[in-house]
Amino acid sequence: MAPGGLHCVTSCFRVFLPLLLFLLLLLVSAAVADCPSGCTCDVARKSVRCTQVSAFPVGTDVTTESLTITGNYSMPLQLPHVTNAELRPLSALKTLVITHTVLESVGEDVFQGLTNLVSLDLTFNRLSKLEKEIFKPLTSLLFLYLTGNDRLDIAASLFRDLHNLKGLYMGSLGLNHLDPQLFTNLVNLTYLDLSDNYLKELPDGIASDKWLPRLQVLDLSFNHLTTLKDTMAPLVSRVNRVILADNPWNCNCRLKWVKAHAKSLFPPHSPAVLCHEPPSVRYSDVSTLPDTRMVCTPPSLLNCSKVPETLEGQEVKVTCTVEGDPFPDVSWRLADNTIISGSDSPGRELLQVINSTFIISVVANTASNGSLLINVSNVQGMDQKILQLFVRPTTTTTTTTTTTTASTTTTTITTTATAQDTTTTNTAKDTTTTNTAKDTPTEKEGSLNIEAIVAGAAAGVGGILIGVIVTACICKKCSSNKVEPSF
Repeated sequence: MAPGGLHCVTSCFRVFLPLLLFLLLLLVSAAVADCPSGCTCDVARKSVRCTQVSAFPVGTDVTTESLTITGNYSMPLQLPHVTNAELRPLSALKTLVITHTVLESVGEDVFQGLTNLVSLDLTFNRLSKLEKEIFKPLTSLLFLYLTGNDRLDIAASLFRDLHNLKGLYMGSLGLNHLDPQLFTNLVNLTYLDLSDNYLKELPDGIASDKWLPRLQVLDLSFNHLTTLKDTMAPLVSRVNRVILADNPWNCNCRLKWVKAHAKSLFPPHSPAVLCHEPPSVRYSDVSTLPDTRMVCTPPSLLNCSKVPETLEGQEVKVTCTVEGDPFPDVSWRLADNTIISGSDSPGRELLQVINSTFIISVVANTASNGSLLINVSNVQGMDQKILQLFVRPTTTTTTTTTTTTASTTTTTITTTATAQDTTTTNTAKDTTTTNTAKDTPTEKEGSLNIEAIVAGAAAGVGGILIGVIVTACICKKCSSNKVEPSF
């Protein structure tokens, strides 16, 4: 370029540079002016991030595609609710994050109109309930994050309308059981996170080819799983990875089969799956533990507490010590041939299991009188004991008679008692009136034996009533005959 041309470009640049800077300043000022208080906005990315709000950010640009409202673990945002009126204008949203707030509930219509939403993050709030059709409007949703709402009650039909969902994150929800029907319509789901819950076993239904047919990753880490049934083999075979780390695995004979699925269960560079029981192999890596050390032992009932004689309707607790690996299933049979297992029947349940001791509970009735057969069994065999169970009916009858003679007065007290009803009948011989001493006019009426009345009162409530009636009668006669009663 000629020196003259270069000089011209430089001169033009110097002239227009202030103008360009001014226009840029105007754009930035406009963007800042439209950004809600407590938020930062990225106009180019059409994103808004709010970290210092106590209500839904007012004035959010309707073209916003990503909205994040977040506090932190130690200081959650005081955002009590979110409504459809606040969200509906933001129909362009593709990503919505509301996390680490005090949000407890949202209305069933809150997501109406958000048909472009692809990712919804509601993690680490205080949600306790989500209405069963709350996600129905989210026809484009691919990822749903619910982790950390440990009081959340999940309806069986909550996800039925999310046919396009690919990732579902349900960690730290306090789940203690898994309903296969919960995921029935999630035909495109590839990632399911169930980590950090209280799951002790997996239902057989999840092994079916129809259950999450496109699932690739299942995260079961940090649960309370002790074993995997071999019925889970079809599921383990068809997925890329099942994360099993940080569970209290019992490395006995029932867990041998998992070593044949090292590709999906023990991939390279994944956290080790360690044994917790039995003590002889604790902290051993399941994937490398020799089969000869993964053994089971048959059950043996060592002793059971003596069953005391009990009244009908009372609870009977029996404590037994048992050996066996895996821990045996417990059932018991009553004299009426009722077979009980676990908590299948109200009033008869396995109360608790502590190490090698279990406690069963039976509500006694006369049909149970006789024997109590306790049975324990596992994959290696069974054992049983017969205990004597004596049940007494609660109804008893007791009769107490007190007879006191004073002149011609006789008091009889009869008491009948049962477990539920107590009836007291008091009778005083009288030719004319019940509960009245026989009236025979004599000059010695004022000296009637008042001690008889006191004795009757001590015998029961009926005696007290008789005492009152007889005393009143005596006083009346004393008044009419002008005789001073002697007490």
